[in-house]
Amino acid sequence: MRAAAAVAACLAATMAAPATAGAARTLALEGWLGINADFSGHSLVWTEAATVRLNPRASPGRLPPGLRPFVYYRVHGARARLNSTRRRFSGEVEQLVAVRTQIARMSAGQVVGHGGGRFVMVPGTRRFAAPVIWCCEDGVETVIHSDGRADAPAPLAAGADGAVVRTLVRHADGTVGLTAADPAEAVPRPSEVPFPGRPEDGLVAIAAGIVAWVDDDAPRTLRLGRPVASGVALERRVGLSGPALRVWADRGLVVVAVRLGSAVGLVRVDGLRGRARAIWRGRGVPRVGLGEGTVAAATGRTVLAAGRGRLRVVTRARGAVAAVAAARLRVAWFERVRRPAGRRTVVRIGRIR
Repeated sequence: MRAAAAVAACLAATMAAPATAGAARTLALEGWLGINADFSGHSLVWTEAATVRLNPRASPGRLPPGLRPFVYYRVHGARARLNSTRRRFSGEVEQLVAVRTQIARMSAGQVVGHGGGRFVMVPGTRRFAAPVIWCCEDGVETVIHSDGRADAPAPLAAGADGAVVRTLVRHADGTVGLTAADPAEAVPRPSEVPFPGRPEDGLVAIAAGIVAWVDDDAPRTLRLGRPVASGVALERRVGLSGPALRVWADRGLVVVAVRLGSAVGLVRVDGLRGRARAIWRGRGVPRVGLGEGTVAAATGRTVLAAGRGRLRVVTRARGAVAAVAAARLRVAWFERVRRPAGRRTVVRIGRIR
């Protein structure tokens, strides 16, 4: 680990735990996990969240004697390499990062691929300032942000932008700052500049060359800008058809979930100068993934995607879809199924026609 600061009893550590070997059309993960996923070049990367309950009496000899039953919460960062067409898995599942705590439950949070199998991950929690982690260079992770103070700035969104990792952090007084750090440094020292907005959790996203957010006092206005060393440049506003519920971003692409009466819609904005275009309407906020110009969404067992225009049905999964990822007319989805051995999360990849 290149940075050793602890975050409220959280532990981030590299690890290796192969799960599946050889070229295959699917992967099978144990249990029904909270998942977020993204493509990263010729790899699929994801974060998985779970609650772990340990009872020493049920595992004699595996835990120290006299230990009482306890619960902890964990988020793992994982990767599976793909073949040249990115339609099959060509290697073992690599469990690369583990974040564990007994303080509070964590969600899968955010994971943003940055090519070459690298990614930025931020576990999801509102109880403490989660770490921002870059993974991996030569098998070594870098902890970009790690602060265990009660009033520590909480990360709202993070992503890689060229050679730096940019993070939007909210301070205890409600102000938001934009930080930049070089993950190649032995101990990254993020520099911070003011951010021209006060977005809430889920209403801000940052990616290479773009930051998108919705302020709480203007829920029907999407704000776009280009992150630079001094803050945000080329800022513009885009009107939305309803109050924003969630914001996602990738290089040159933003997707916003908006409330439309009793329904929810997805709108797409291409680039800093694009207009909002409706691409889907349904019930509830779907699972969303975007990358290389493609948008994917899942609701229940239905997986939809499109490289442009309105989303179209790609497949009906065998179980409820926990997460989707997209990249250049390819979509990956994580479906929850029951097998004789118990609950499994099966990962599949398909091509958008």
